[in-house]
Amino acid sequence: MIQSKWSEALLGRSVSVGMLVLAALLTWVDLTQRIGLSNLQVSPILANPPEAVLNELRYIGWPICLVPVTFMSSAVPRAAITYQTNPVTRALRAGKVCLGACSISFASPPVAEIFGAAGFHFYYIDMEHGQTGYTELADICAASKLVGMVPIAGTTSVDDHLVARPLDAGAMGVIVPHVETPGEAAIAVRYSKYAPQGKRGLLTAGRHTGFMEPDAADLTDGQNREILTAVKVESGLAVENIDEIAATPGLDAILMGRTDLSATIGIPGQTRHPDIDDAVERMLAAAKRHGIAAGPHIESIDEALEWADKGATFMSYGYDGD
Repeated sequence: MIQSKWSEALLGRSVSVGMLVLAALLTWVDLTQRIGLSNLQVSPILANPPEAVLNELRYIGWPICLVPVTFMSSAVPRAAITYQTNPVTRALRAGKVCLGACSISFASPPVAEIFGAAGFHFYYIDMEHGQTGYTELADICAASKLVGMVPIAGTTSVDDHLVARPLDAGAMGVIVPHVETPGEAAIAVRYSKYAPQGKRGLLTAGRHTGFMEPDAADLTDGQNREILTAVKVESGLAVENIDEIAATPGLDAILMGRTDLSATIGIPGQTRHPDIDDAVERMLAAAKRHGIAAGPHIESIDEALEWADKGATFMSYGYDGD
């Protein structure tokens, strides 16, 4: 078996951490090749892993808990992101597909580096189910930006400080969960935007600006343009209100949480039930009508391909406790 510093470090931690690395490196490479996403230059060793590496994967099984360092060392780095430019917001507005990696149990700067090296567009740090605090979030966001990946915080709920504080910690967007009405979607927009578009409190220098102190007017204009405001719909009521939610001024994207949705409509865990698929398609149609991005949280490469073909442009993949 191939041994390396990566494999030795991962062996003592968790199979789930190894799954993260595998999903980040192999799944993303396959997606870039099959969907045609163009922002990642896939190195030859990633596109065609050596036979010794493939034998390693076959030996350990799927998912794996050891990953050869060869995969990481050959990834092509991207330029660091600053607070002035959000590549995901811009790509979504141009109709391009953006795929993110989700962390719940193991959100951390090293995991951000792994996902960034793999080429994911954004890092979805789920603070609803996870235990990540604002201090840890700030460090995760900084690491994510350094590897060219947009950090997006999944807030714990809909409220002013729950939306604004992750942004001040350096997140470049929010995904606000359990939004069921256009009024709740409007709250997400209100507290992710500075005046006059919203009511986010103005902090002119800090983690969110890399401790630079820009002109206040430039900061507010830029952040209102670049910060990604997304909501997560995951109930029957939200699906009923999906057209009105999608019409919310200032909203950039909608993510559908199919697991919670399945529970609220009496089919818990049946995320590919026809009623769930229909709900996703209703969301995509509403998003298209109102010119915003949308997509489901997906569980496999095939699902990403399927929903991208149906118009999904904003999707998050898996999670680290799966």
